Amino acid sequence: MAYTYEERLHRNKIRRQELRKNPEYRRLENEKQRIKDNNNLEAYLFRVAKSRAKQRNIEFSIAINDIIIPEYCPLLNIKLQKNRERLKSNSYSLDRINNDKGYIPGNIWVISQRANWLKNNASLEELTLLVKNLTDWWTH
Repeated sequence: MAYTYEERLHRNKIRRQELRKNPEYRRLENEKQRIKDNNNLEAYLFRVAKSRAKQRNIEFSIAINDIIIPEYCPLLNIKLQKNRERLKSNSYSLDRINNDKGYIPGNIWVISQRANWLKNNASLEELTLLVKNLTDWWTH
């Protein structure tokens, strides 16, 4: 019996759904993805940002080539590095410069996770006031 193209697609989709229910299959797939991520930081940052944009319904129009990886965080001047298993202050983080815009060319940069945590919800005015007040407090 010959299947149509649509029938084959549907059968394959059902098979993949069944496979994903298997914990061992998921573990192996996650391990394969980890190996890919370790070999290509730009692709990892791209994949994570695309997923985040989809979850939050944010515009996403960047390409992997738009992601430029610096050696040092442009905001905190700390050396960036890949950290296994969990995020650390010096982990790479793809950030939207202006959070009112999506992941679009010209609105992204790679900074440290620490810098991204610091600027997460603060406005420029709030950060400026924070620095001013901290400076005043420490100098008196």
